[in-house]
Amino acid sequence: MMFSALVAGQALAIQLARELAKTGTKSELGHFMVISSVRALGPVLTGIVVASRMSAGITAELGAMKSSEQIDALVAFGTDPMKRLVAPRMIGLWIALPVLTVIGDTLSVIGGGFVGLGYHITLESYYNGVAKYLTPSNLLVGMIKPVFFAVLITTVACWKGLTSAGGAKGVGVATTESVVISSVGILVTDFICTKLIFRILGW
Repeated sequence: MMFSALVAGQALAIQLARELAKTGTKSELGHFMVISSVRALGPVLTGIVVASRMSAGITAELGAMKSSEQIDALVAFGTDPMKRLVAPRMIGLWIALPVLTVIGDTLSVIGGGFVGLGYHITLESYYNGVAKYLTPSNLLVGMIKPVFFAVLITTVACWKGLTSAGGAKGVGVATTESVVISSVGILVTDFICTKLIFRILGW
């Protein structure tokens, strides 16, 4: 995830720097990196990377437990699978995904700074732009989205795992479906969150 965020930030910075150079506004690279990374690219990229790993892992684990009747055994002993298996995973991802998003955003912005050097943008100028536009509202947008992504990822993964059938083959199919649904769901959720947040904040 960290490598993906760094490289994605550098790729984004190259595109932005080239376009800004045409209008003589290269000094605004830090500004546009914050807007692009913190508001949009960072949360989505981190969410999809985490979804590809966590969705597969959770679905496969719960699917294996279901096929081996471990979940039936928990129910027989009076244990609620939702409290025992689903809730801890959801809470864990609620905490982990925002933290990972902050790390990803930071690396993305840092990567953009190194790219800026190649376009004769000093680090001082770049980070002044970053600091100017790293406002509470931008941070809020970037931190709200991962919470919704975490709910989506764990809900889909646990649902596909607990409803899988057909043994090992069924678990494999459920795992693939879980990753695909989570990834597409993140893009849809990002769009909805962006529209709602922009309307609420009056942007």
